[in-house]
Amino acid sequence: MILGAIGTAGSFRDLFQEMRTVPDVTVQGYLDEAARRLSISELGLGYDEAHGNLTAHLIATSPAGVSSRMVNKDGTTTYSGRVDEIRLGFCHGFGVL
Repeated sequence: MILGAIGTAGSFRDLFQEMRTVPDVTVQGYLDEAARRLSISELGLGYDEAHGNLTAHLIATSPAGVSSRMVNKDGTTTYSGRVDEIRLGFCHGFGVL
């Protein structure tokens, strides 16, 4: 995948098929919001995966979205956990314990 490849509702749904019932305008709005919160220069090759997962998280926790994959009552999701993993890996380097 090329950087910035998840920019449309269709490309997002190819990867997150559980979001197929969310209207295009809603998906696009959250794609745009997620893009504003992330940095390609900071995440490098992890940008697209982080962009998709952050978008899915925003949709899953929104009143108009779906509440799939909710993990905790504090609003964290499977998707937000993956974004955190990507940020740690690409911004701080991967390590071996």
